[in-house]
Amino acid sequence: ALTTSTSMEELEVVDKVVIRFVVGGATGTTGTTNVVVPKNLLSNLGVSVEDIVVLFDREPTSFDYKELPAYYILVVTYTHSRHEIAVHLTGNLDEDGDGMPNYREYLTGTDPLKADSDGDFWNDSIDPWRKSPLLPNAIIALVIVTAIVMAVRRRLRGI
Repeated sequence: ALTTSTSMEELEVVDKVVIRFVVGGATGTTGTTNVVVPKNLLSNLGVSVEDIVVLFDREPTSFDYKELPAYYILVVTYTHSRHEIAVHLTGNLDEDGDGMPNYREYLTGTDPLKADSDGDFWNDSIDPWRKSPLLPNAIIALVIVTAIVMAVRRRLRGI
């Protein structure tokens, strides 16, 4: 990554497909970051430049790119302050078919290769507690048990 900003933290690579870094600069000035992505890396991942998602402060943002024979140069422009930029190379893919693109799985901390990250039988795209194997099943079980107990009590009172 080449940037007109100051690198505020060490560059980090997450799961071999996310390049994450934090930049900063004089408030109100314009910053630009260029990320060089080798074409053979994208080829090895089975993706194209259209599959890349750039997250700016954890939100997808538009970016420009220039194609050269062996690589792409991704260009992100912003107004300075402190910002987190994450380039998700497989971001637009939904590798596990659960209805959540990989970049959303990255943001929520779920596994982009498992449709049900927490193993509770609910797809990540519909599970409000994506990282809790007990929920929502525990709530559903509690409702069922409560309904049974109330029905038994009503029946006993009627006897």
